[in-house]
Amino acid sequence: MLKLWNLYLGLTPEDDQEALKRLIGSRFPSFTLQAAQGQFRGEQENTYIIGVATDNEVAVWGLADLLRSHYDQEGVGVVCVGTYGRCTRPG
Repeated sequence: MLKLWNLYLGLTPEDDQEALKRLIGSRFPSFTLQAAQGQFRGEQENTYIIGVATDNEVAVWGLADLLRSHYDQEGVGVVCVGTYGRCTRPG
């Protein structure tokens, strides 16, 4: 089982989602990207929730720092939300 991490990144609709996918994909070959609405310091904002399953905590924080720097953010939220497993076909 792997740790499941969520990263929270506030972006505007004008930001290029394909570029975001390329940035994430440069660090993790498998991930989930969800568009969401959030609130930060009393202001509503568009948010992307990035889900990755890994035991490499350093790589998760490295991705958070890459995204923070690339998008000139004050911060990127990082949460370890549990464990990830897969149910696969026998054989």
